[in-house]
Order: sequence, then structure tokens, then C-alpha cells
Amino acid sequence: MRSTSRLPVIVVSGRGDETDRVAALEIGADDYLVKPFSQRELVARIGAVLRRCRPPELSTVLDVGTLRVDTAARQASGTGVLLNLRPREYALLEALARSPGRVLSAEQLLELIWGASWQQSATVIEHVYRVRGKLSRLPTPDSRLPTPGARTADHHGARLRIPSRSVRAAMSTSRPSSTPKPVPDFRRLFDSTISPLLILAPDFTIVEVNRAYLTATGTRRSIVGRPVFEVFPDNPEDPSADGVTNLRRSLETVVGTGRTDTMALQRYDIPTGGEGGFAERYWSPVNTPVLDADDRVTHIIHRVEDVTEFVRLRRAGHERERASAEAQMRAEGMEIDLFVRAREIREVNEQFRRVNGELDAAGRQLQEEQRAKDRFIATLSHELRNPLAAAATAATELLALDLPGGHPALSVLERQLGILARMSNDLLDGTRALTGRLELVPERMDLRSAVESACADMRGLFGHEGRALDLRLPDDPVLVDGDRLRLAQVLTNLLSNALKYTLPGGRTDVCLSCVDGQAQLTVRDDGIGFEPGQAEELFGVFMRAAPAGPHTPEGLGLGLAVARTIVELHGGRISAHSDGPDKGASFGVLLPTAAPDAPQPARPAATGRAQRQLVILIVEDNTDLAATYRALLERQGHHVTVVHTGADAVTATEAGLFDVVLCDLGLPDMDGYTVARTVRSRPHGAGLRLIAVSGFSRGTDRTLAHEAGFDAHLAKPLPLADLLGLLER
Repeated sequence: MRSTSRLPVIVVSGRGDETDRVAALEIGADDYLVKPFSQRELVARIGAVLRRCRPPELSTVLDVGTLRVDTAARQASGTGVLLNLRPREYALLEALARSPGRVLSAEQLLELIWGASWQQSATVIEHVYRVRGKLSRLPTPDSRLPTPGARTADHHGARLRIPSRSVRAAMSTSRPSSTPKPVPDFRRLFDSTISPLLILAPDFTIVEVNRAYLTATGTRRSIVGRPVFEVFPDNPEDPSADGVTNLRRSLETVVGTGRTDTMALQRYDIPTGGEGGFAERYWSPVNTPVLDADDRVTHIIHRVEDVTEFVRLRRAGHERERASAEAQMRAEGMEIDLFVRAREIREVNEQFRRVNGELDAAGRQLQEEQRAKDRFIATLSHELRNPLAAAATAATELLALDLPGGHPALSVLERQLGILARMSNDLLDGTRALTGRLELVPERMDLRSAVESACADMRGLFGHEGRALDLRLPDDPVLVDGDRLRLAQVLTNLLSNALKYTLPGGRTDVCLSCVDGQAQLTVRDDGIGFEPGQAEELFGVFMRAAPAGPHTPEGLGLGLAVARTIVELHGGRISAHSDGPDKGASFGVLLPTAAPDAPQPARPAATGRAQRQLVILIVEDNTDLAATYRALLERQGHHVTVVHTGADAVTATEAGLFDVVLCDLGLPDMDGYTVARTVRSRPHGAGLRLIAVSGFSRGTDRTLAHEAGFDAHLAKPLPLADLLGLLER
């Protein structure tokens, strides 16, 4: 292996910053050339580097160990005869010529000729002399001059003078020998080498290995004696693995030619353990033969270097370069696009500014309209709740007290006023009714009672113009867990729909039954009917079976949509069917039934007198509702005072004579929040119970009431049981 230490090196790169130039020069480069460059500059730089790196004139006579070599005459002389030289011996002369005037040891000579594999040979002089079996030992250190009796051999013009046996014998007896040097421990030297080395037989069996190789491959000395491809097979999970093929080809080349084979950088995964795993590895292998005296290969030195980290770094560098190039290309493209479209962007920005101004104005207008709508809905709900609360309280609570035995009209008033109260609550959130987010108040109930009451409420309407309403109920209870008012509303909507689309003299049948553990409610009429494909559309919002016209029944087309929402909230299904126009229609409702043995809920008993008497102040601007509340509370044994403005309430509470204050939030002079804060700010205000009773019942209204100091917030119309229960706490 020839040395390359004197080989001139010029680094050519597209990177011209100072860091790259300094790094290249520090690692041994003679010059640094930055792309692009001209041919003239390249020729000039190469000439300059060659002049600087020109080796000095070599001496023709060299002293090497016990030999004197004349390179001009190609003759090696000493105390002996000339020896025929082979190509490896010429390599020795060439290596010696590169080290003029030096006296080298045997190990240094081996380093010059064999490189890293010198540890596998005997001393260099023995190797050179034994190539042809001419001598059995080295000349003595004093045999530097020609001696009579020497033999001479010539081979290809190379002359090497070596002492004869007789001369050597005489010299050995007449001259004292020098002190012998200790023989190096080649086993220790081999095992201490930092390069990973593996010794193979010509049949590729492992015969020796050093510690560096075992460490690099994660193996143990037990691999000695095994075939190398059995120890290091290809990774079976990598279909493209070719490590075994490439290594076998290189080893066969070394055995066949007797020459060193340097392999290209090679991926060769190594086993990681007994579970069949492999670790990714990259190697730089060199396979060197060891020859005997007849140039036959006796062993192969397999030297490797683990370059996995280098490959990964290079791969990462390539990826970074590729990403950088792609980013640069994208940047250039973006720059071109920005340049071309600059005017368009300016025009679009002008349009954006104009549109944004319009959107801001529209947004402000929309917010104002939203606030106005909220105020309108809240006010409307409040105004509806006041008369509704007065009517409901007077019709239900007072009549229930006056008629403990009940009255047929009382139940009708209760149901209808309850529905009106629930509808007024839904008015606060119109989207809740359209999106199916109505709130339910479920209870265990007999569905027969809800169906019967709904039919009773609608029977009077069917009596007009000769229409008939027929009801069939089962003998056994039909128990369901549901909202009584909402389920009655479903049937009311279906009956109202049948009434609208049934001609005078028509007939509507209502049937309730139990089928397969489900309650089945059917409403069938002989009205105008509809196209069969229109059945699903009827349950849409604002959809009606009859086309618009002067004879179209009144309505918004929300009844069936609301009915479907209520049924689905109860876990049921609703469907429609018709055989065609003028063939009538049928609507079916399926609801899950409750346990058969569940008791039927009993009607709440009439409320008795309160257990303790309280002094109560009622602050209500609606005089009818205030009088109703007063009558109800006085019948319970409480002492009641009524005022109609916030100022009167503030004045009345100055003396602190009241236990409870029922205060409306929407007062004419000041709101109920101000009244509550004023009362709470007084020394005796903490002892009063403040209850807000108002038509404003949104979540924000309840939060504001709590922050103002109210202990509770009740929505109108106020059930007497809820109020009395709150007063008894």
C-alpha cells in the first residue's frame, strides 16, 4: 500500500465562507478553490500546489538497517550475495526510496510495505530473505561492508548483496553478538490494535478476532471456528440486503488473486441478540491476504471501520441540503409570484378594506338588532307572564281552595294554562323549539289520561261542521316515563292537523294500544291526504301538506316539527302515511313503556295552612297579580303587605318589620336588583329573605339576581306549592 501523505490535495466547493476554507486547510488540504472558477485559474492553482509539494531530490545510496541500497543502480549491498527480487521486494525498494537517509527498524519497514497488516508477518528482513528461502536468519549489525566469499544473484536488474553462510559463520564466531532485544508479544499487539480485525481461513472460517472487532459487532470469542456468513447473515427483514453477497465476492477475489481488495462503503446489519433482531450498520471493509513462501493465501485479514454515524450525518446533511435547495426554489418562486401579483394584492387589499368597513357597520347594526331582539323577547315574555300568572293563580290555586272537591272545568284550566306557561317559557329561546332542545319534566304517568284529556279539549272543535272524533283506549294502564304536558301537546298537534285537513262531515279516529312492549298511538283521518313520497317532508319546519292558496288552513307549519322533536326526546318515533291525495292520512307514534308494576302517580293534595306565620312584603306592579298573591298567602295565615313601586319597597323596608320580600324585577321606577342591593346595604338587611318573582327567567337574569342579593329566583306564573315550600325552609 503506497503512502498518500505527499499527494497534493485541492478542495473544490461551492461554499466560500471563511469557516469552510479554514476547516479544509486545517485537515490537510493544500488549497481551497471556490466555484465557479475559470480553467485558467484552475491550471494556475494546480501548478502552484505542485511546486510547493515537489519532493526533495532523493539520495541514490540509502542505509536501511543492515543494508545499503543504491537506488540508481537498483542494487542492495551488504556482507553477502545478490538476491533475486520479486514485485513485493520492488515495493520495498520504492518505500525505502521515499525515506532517504533513514535507518528503519523491521517494524517500520513492515509499516511501509504492508500497512496495518504488518502484525501478521515475521520481521521484514526475515520475510524478504525467506521469499526464496535463501537465508534462515538476519545478517549481524556489523555486516555493513562487502566481504569476500559473498554470492550474487540478479533478478530483473535488481541486485542485493547478502553474506554467505561461511562468512556469516566466521563472523558469528569472531565477533561478539549484540545484546538480544526482547521479542514482541504479537498476540498482545494484535488484540490491542484499535482497528477491528478478523482473521479468516481460505474457506471463510473465523480463526481469530481481536477485541476491537468483538466490541464493534457486539459478539464474543465463541464465534471463532464458525463460518463468517453463519455468524453474520443478511437481515431477513431487508429484501434489498446484499452484505453477504458483496463480502463473499470480495473474499473470493482475495483468495483468487492474492491481492488486497478494498470494498466500497457497505451496509451490513448485525444481529442484536437471540430474538432475531438486527441493528443497522455501515462499514468500510478492507480484505488483505496473508501469503506463504509460495504466494499461496493462508489467511485473510478482514479489517473494518464502523462508519454508521458518518453515514447518518452525511444523510442528514444531504437531507438538509435538499431541503435548503427546495426552500430556496420555493422562495424564488414566491418572490416571483409576489412581484407579479403585487398590484393584484394592493387592489385586493383595497377591496378588503372597503368590505371590512361595510362588515363592521353591518356587524354593529346586527349587534344592535340582537340586543333589541333580546330586549323585545324578554319584555314580551315578562308582559305575557304577568297576566298569565294572575289568570293561572286565580283559576287554579284559588279555585282549588274554594272547591276542595274539584270541578270539571278546573282540570281543563290547569292543562291549558300549564301549556300556555310552558309555551311562554319556550318563547325566551325560539331556537330551542326549532332545534329539538325543549326541556322535559318527566314523570311516571298513564298515557291513557293524557290522550283522553287532549281529545276532550279538542272534541268541541271537531263538533263544528259535522266532523266526528272517535277515541279507543285499552282497558289496562299504559305506563310511560314522560312529560305529561308535552305528550298531550303531541296529540293536540296531530288532532289540530287532522282538523285542518279534514272536510266537513269527515271523521278522525284516535287509537292507543300496546304492541311489543311499546305504546302505539295512531291518529287516522279521511281528509285530503298527501303524496306518499311527501311523508318525511311533512315533519320539516314550516312545511304543510296543502299548497298555499286562499283556502289553505291557518298555521305556520311548525306543529308536526315540534311533535317529532317531543317524541324523539322521549326515545320514540313518529311517522306519516297516505295512499295518495284525497285518500286520508295516518300518523303513528311509538313510545317505550315503563315497568308494568309501576304505580300510577297520584294527584297532589291541596295545600294546607302554613306551619308558621310570616310577615311578607309583595312588590309587584301588576295589581291583579299582586292581589292574587296576597289572597293566596293570607289564606295560608301569613301577614301580607303590597306595594307597586321600587321606591315604596325601599321605604317600607326601612323599619325592618318583614320576614320575606317577594319582589318583581321589572318595576316601573327602579329594577328589582336596585331594591335588593338597597335593602341588603342596611344593618338589618342581612336578616331578610329576598325572593325574586319575575317574568325574566333567563340564566343571566338568575345570575344577576343572585349577585344583587336575592336568595332565590322564581319564574312567573309561580306555582303556589313551590312558593310555600320555599317559605317553609
